[in-house]
Amino acid sequence: MTTRTWLVRWIYMTVAAHLVVGVLLPLCAGAAITDGYRRGIEDFFFGVDAPAAGKALHVWWISLFGPTVQAAAIWMAGLAVMLPPLLWLCKLDLAFKHGKTMA
Repeated sequence: MTTRTWLVRWIYMTVAAHLVVGVLLPLCAGAAITDGYRRGIEDFFFGVDAPAAGKALHVWWISLFGPTVQAAAIWMAGLAVMLPPLLWLCKLDLAFKHGKTMA
C-alpha cells in the first residue's frame, strides 16, 4: 500500500469514526453503558445522589454533544484532517511533475 493510499484511507476513516460517534452519542446518552461516566460527573456536582432533574439535564448535554461531534466530522472532512495529507500530497505531486522521486 502506498503512502498516498494510506493517507486517503486515514482521512476517510477519521471522518467516518466521528460521524458514527456523533450518531451514537445521543442514542447512548441515557443507556446503562454510560452510567459510570455520568455518576462520576454527578457525584462531583451533587454529592452521593443527583436529583432526577440533574440527571436529565446531564443526559441532555451528552445528547447535545452528538451533533457537535457530527459537525466536527464534516468540518474535518473539509479542513482539519485533510490539510496535512493534502499538503503532503501536493508536495508529492509537484515532485513527480518535476521528475523527482519521493518515498
